[in-house]
Amino acid sequence: MTAIYFTVGGGDVGPSDLEYVYVVEADERERTVSLVAFDSKDLKAAYAELERRFEAREAAAAAKARLPARAKTWRESFAPIEKRNLATASMERVWAAVDGLISDRTGAALEAARSLFAPELVWEDRRPIVRLSGGIDVFMASLHERVASGARNGGRAIVGTAGDRVAIARVLWAGGPADGVFEVEMLVVIEVNEAALATAVIFIDPDDWRAAQREAWKRWVTIDPTAAQITNGLGDGLDAYNSKDLEQLRACLAEELVVEDRRRTGTGRVDGREAYMQSLVAMSELVTDTRLEGGQFWLAVAPDCGLFTLRLVGNVPGGGEFEIEYLELLSVQGGRTRRLELFEIDAADAALARFEKLRAEIARE
Repeated sequence: MTAIYFTVGGGDVGPSDLEYVYVVEADERERTVSLVAFDSKDLKAAYAELERRFEAREAAAAAKARLPARAKTWRESFAPIEKRNLATASMERVWAAVDGLISDRTGAALEAARSLFAPELVWEDRRPIVRLSGGIDVFMASLHERVASGARNGGRAIVGTAGDRVAIARVLWAGGPADGVFEVEMLVVIEVNEAALATAVIFIDPDDWRAAQREAWKRWVTIDPTAAQITNGLGDGLDAYNSKDLEQLRACLAEELVVEDRRRTGTGRVDGREAYMQSLVAMSELVTDTRLEGGQFWLAVAPDCGLFTLRLVGNVPGGGEFEIEYLELLSVQGGRTRRLELFEIDAADAALARFEKLRAEIARE
């Protein structure tokens, strides 16, 4: 909170001294997100606003500590290279409006929240226990009922983006009395228009990451069809790997596949599809229950190549669980992967430079 003095005017009436008190709020990136002015004589209201915002920040910090484990891991691992877009900005404005609705359930708060959604909004709750859908009126009624039930923010994180206008978040609602606390977790896919108003909000089961990703990528490709080949190539590879279907995975790879692991402890270069398949079989004898999740965030995309985040989880017999996050550069042609290059998360600049070089190589072919 700060006080600001102005001297304005002049002429016949002479200068006037103005004094205001401002309550300023900034986000974690030191960007001003709110500026509320009060008359200098209304210090009681200014202090009340300061206290309200401080308590909201404290509650948000506590909610972050309760963030679902996987969402927290993604957020912390990929935050340095996370690429924001119109949808992430819209999502954060929606969250702020919902917080405002929780503290002030007036018609004005509802209208403020509603103004962030396009009139043609499509809402679907695809979770097996719900299965509801509707337009903006149904969505706002559902939101109002959720808040009225005592549900509060229990944790939120942007966990994926797709192009410029689609994002995925993991959201946890919590509430209820001390002897009957409830928690409701979900994945949320949001699409926005060019004015950053939400045109689609889809709720998906929190354990079905690929369903959320498929929905996000489908919407991305509808907006930008040039992303179809690279997202299809990555998606097919992820599904084949996670289903442990080696023949399906082999069908996703070009015979002349080249794999270059440029990480500090990488395995170097592997030439040929069969040699790569053999390396995967050898790895499966060392680790178990592996699962690959990729394309949460994209650093660069072209019709036939893309650079994105990737996460591998699994178990080492006798050694416990492991998680590895890294960047992958993927090249696809004719529906098959021709090249894979792996980089450390902190080697984003080198990976981007290699992306541009690979694009040039492809253009010369």
